Amino acid sequence: MLNVKRVISVVSLSFLSFGSFASDCGTSSMTLRGSFNGFNTLKMQCNESGEWYADNIEFSMATGNRFKFDVLGDWSQNYGDSTVPDGIADLSGKDISVNPGTYNIKFNVKTKRYSSSAVIPVEKQHYTAVEMNVILMQLGDRLAKQEASPLISTFAKTGDCTLLPAPGVNYAGCDFTQKNPFPIGTMLGGVDLSGANLNGANFTGFYFGSAKFDGASMIGMQCEGCYFGGASLVNVDARHAYFKRVMLGGANMTYSNFKGATISGHLVRAKLSSSIFVGATMLNVDMNVVEAIGSDFSGATMSGGVIGGNFSYAKLPMLNLKQLALYDAVFDYADMSFSNFTGSSLIGNSFKATNLMGANFENAKLENVVFESALIKGANFKGANCYFYDNADFNRCPNITQ
Repeated sequence: MLNVKRVISVVSLSFLSFGSFASDCGTSSMTLRGSFNGFNTLKMQCNESGEWYADNIEFSMATGNRFKFDVLGDWSQNYGDSTVPDGIADLSGKDISVNPGTYNIKFNVKTKRYSSSAVIPVEKQHYTAVEMNVILMQLGDRLAKQEASPLISTFAKTGDCTLLPAPGVNYAGCDFTQKNPFPIGTMLGGVDLSGANLNGANFTGFYFGSAKFDGASMIGMQCEGCYFGGASLVNVDARHAYFKRVMLGGANMTYSNFKGATISGHLVRAKLSSSIFVGATMLNVDMNVVEAIGSDFSGATMSGGVIGGNFSYAKLPMLNLKQLALYDAVFDYADMSFSNFTGSSLIGNSFKATNLMGANFENAKLENVVFESALIKGANFKGANCYFYDNADFNRCPNITQ
């Protein structure tokens, strides 16, 4: 005989279970709206971790791909990101932009943390050394064109993600998305995180001396007070990452994408060549003797000091260098058009054949600066204080608007 009471009980429990999920997610509903659906409403699901999620969301436009979270589906309580995207949603914030691709999107309305992880099919699990070299070369080309995407799919998962944290442990290919995987201040010198997914992870106070992050996806990763001395961060995707008071001295950060990232701390002798820092904010950075040949700093902001850095052939248009100290740095053949040097102190720098069209040197201090064959049409030197040790050629530092 069918037990009617038991059936009703089971049904009731199923509804209670679903309701508890919604309660754990902080609200009874959540919708996703964006360019992928004409900003109509797509109901998100609540998982056991207390996150609202929507998988396989395809953004197909070449540009202008964006989305927001809408609690009730009527815009009365919506979330975007008002600051440089940092993985923390703001009430009534700006639309959240993404590159073309397919994404799994999550939102924790209680902590306001969100993530958009690109879905990339893994075509192969193992590559020969020759194949890997080709992959990395192609990846470098994509980065140069600002078409970088999370890189985890190009690496086989060879690490043991269950190992307790210790120096030299192999976590290659592990997924630590949106996690605080280890206790604050963990010592992980020489650890291998190549190809790992670290999107949105928090590594406050960690020691990563000589660690390997090659090919890792670090989008929105937070690292305050971390040590990366001598670490390898080649071909990483660190868009909108947050590195505060970090030590990156001697680190290899070539062929990587730090678009929109925030970086402060020590970068002495770091290698930044062929990397992207478009729109990045570099606050109180010590960039002495860095190597940034062919890198793209378009629209970035720097404060702090640069001594002896090499930025030859770099893309630096509209770079904000206001009141920055630049000593003996080389910018030969770089594009620095419309960059802002207002009030900066430039001593012994070389701008040989540099594009400085429309640049602003107003009230800057320029000592022994070389402008040989530089393009200075429209540049502003009003109020600039020009001085040369040899007192030979004042034309190298025009004191009028060209």
